[in-house]
Amino acid sequence: MVKLYDTILEDNKAFEIMEDVGMDSENDAAMYYFRSIIECDPDNWNEDEKPTFSEFVGVIYGDWELYHDYGAGYYFAIKN
Repeated sequence: MVKLYDTILEDNKAFEIMEDVGMDSENDAAMYYFRSIIECDPDNWNEDEKPTFSEFVGVIYGDWELYHDYGAGYYFAIKN
């Protein structure tokens, strides 16, 4: 069990943010998105299983990490 942030970001939404903000990648757009929402509501998480088909993207803030579920096509955050 890990602490998962209650909000996900689907790949197509990350692509839209990337284009709107003028970023170079969907990963950068997802980092931008999660930094803004976690900063406002850092306690919005539940304990659950980490998705099986996921890859590490980067550190959002000190104890938050961003992952991409490449099997289902969305980004999610985990609190360590």
